[in-house]
Amino acid sequence: MRIMFGGEELNSKEFIILSLINEESSHAYILEEKIEQRGMRTWTEIGFSSIYRILNNLEKMKFVSSEIIQEDGDARIKKRYTITKKGQEELKQAVKQALAISERCKSDFAIGLSNIWLLKKEEALIALELFLQSIHKRREIMIERWNQIGGQGKIPFLIDALFEHGDVVSKAELQFVESLVQKIKKHGITHVINK
Repeated sequence: MRIMFGGEELNSKEFIILSLINEESSHAYILEEKIEQRGMRTWTEIGFSSIYRILNNLEKMKFVSSEIIQEDGDARIKKRYTITKKGQEELKQAVKQALAISERCKSDFAIGLSNIWLLKKEEALIALELFLQSIHKRREIMIERWNQIGGQGKIPFLIDALFEHGDVVSKAELQFVESLVQKIKKHGITHVINK
């Protein structure tokens, strides 16, 4: 997802980091802790090493400002980031846009599916079985994180909604791929192009 801000483009990783800084001024380690504690890696791909690059980009866009700090009892010098007024305004617009616009789904799975006819029936079934296993594993990790932070219905409903959305989407994926596997078992794989 890319969102336009007054001539600037913000990607989804920058959007997430900006929203975390909006909660409280933070340095990279605090941001990493929040991402881990909240199980955010079940629905976003932000590696620890990319947090610094994202922070630098946000500062260049003037969405955050930084200051060098040294916390009591800690010998390390850190850079703490604070959202700017411009950053707050743009974040609010990003939230509105993200909630209002449904993007077309883009995935490697869709690309693979469009070319599945290149495989033998057995090869396709093995690949799809591996895909099903990966969905089950992803759901297992998500549900474990969900339970770690309180579990369904026991955490603020908007945080609960993030996990519930992931749960609904993964169940739909499972249902679709399981149905596809049954169709391939029954009909095999053919490639027909209407001319």
